[in-house]
Amino acid sequence: MTCEFIQLPPSEKQKENMLERLREYNVGMAKLKQYDYDPENKSDEGFDYNNPDDLIRKVGMTPEQEVMLTTVLTNELKAYISKKKDIPVYQIELRMTHVKDIKIDYDYLTELVNKLLNAVHDGNDQEADETKDKIDQFANGLDDRAYATKILNAADAIRKGEYPPKGSDFRYPAHLKDCEKVIRAANTISINRVFLNFRGKWGITDVITSAEMCALFSRHRYGKQDLDDAGEISDIIKSASEEYKTMALDEEVQALSRIKYRNGLREAIYKLADKMAEN
Repeated sequence: MTCEFIQLPPSEKQKENMLERLREYNVGMAKLKQYDYDPENKSDEGFDYNNPDDLIRKVGMTPEQEVMLTTVLTNELKAYISKKKDIPVYQIELRMTHVKDIKIDYDYLTELVNKLLNAVHDGNDQEADETKDKIDQFANGLDDRAYATKILNAADAIRKGEYPPKGSDFRYPAHLKDCEKVIRAANTISINRVFLNFRGKWGITDVITSAEMCALFSRHRYGKQDLDDAGEISDIIKSASEEYKTMALDEEVQALSRIKYRNGLREAIYKLADKMAEN
């Protein structure tokens, strides 16, 4: 199902099957860990918290495969199902209890970010794609999904050439000792790009700024219709509906009737707000 713990299975049915199998695995492992190992007992039974990898090997995996399955592939599967079924990731009950902390290798992440920056700058597309894939895999292995999302956004912005911005004094070849500032800056650019593209598509660039949208969404709770308490969304839609046929960059949006445009824009705003709230 997992191609030797390298990637998710290809079909949607297999992914659903993997979801159920992971749930069973998580429940089973949790039960096994309830039985503490007693070193004074002559029996070799029980879970030894001082040697957690022993149980992993006994169920037929290496510790590396277990991390790939329960962290990297699990997070990828959660993201896929979340997008496919339009539900927030945190509602997908896949998390299992880890008996050991996974140390975040910031040096390795910094090395990859340097490599990606230089590959994009030098026009080496193959190396850039391969390096971005490694960064994505690194991010998908993190339990801190908020930070993982920042890394994913940053890598995407760098790969697309959006970071560093044109005209900046960024010096090549990149020799960052710490990539944290780059991650933050590139993530911000990625989010701003999302807002800019959204405003352009729906023809609201003159109605609301990206910063104003960000401020509006900052109080949004996932799945709640909570952005129009003071008429903010209604005001945006009212102003936008006057000029959308000339301001919208998307031809399908331009072709909408006014009532369909108003309904579509409201729905799209909440969908984007949910995405930002989840991240």
